[in-house]
Amino acid sequence: MAAGCAGPLPAPEPGAGPGAIRLESLVIRNVSYSQVSEVTLRVPATGEFVSCANIPIHGHCRAGFPQRSYQGHEIEISWQQDGRRESTGAFEIEGADRLDPRQPASVRVLITPAGTAVTEFVQPGR
Repeated sequence: MAAGCAGPLPAPEPGAGPGAIRLESLVIRNVSYSQVSEVTLRVPATGEFVSCANIPIHGHCRAGFPQRSYQGHEIEISWQQDGRRESTGAFEIEGADRLDPRQPASVRVLITPAGTAVTEFVQPGR
């Protein structure tokens, strides 16, 4: 089965202030032992979201977008796994203070066998 990502892509932002973290992509990885579906990462404060229809066992979905500055808004992740609807509830991604503002970052989401989602920021070479 094919995996696919969809969602309104954010508009390019003009240069943010110095030290702002620039995001350029989202990767959702299924590290569980079953297919996950209807995966959605939503930013309630802005209404923006990214969705993946199906992510096979140990597969992933990647969405790139024009770079934008990270605003620190809470996110919420929901998905279907083993016949159950799972959700993280709203939370902030931690670790932005450890990023190099000179390089763009990505957000990585791991969907686990326990029905949880783990998020982190990643940068090349870090």
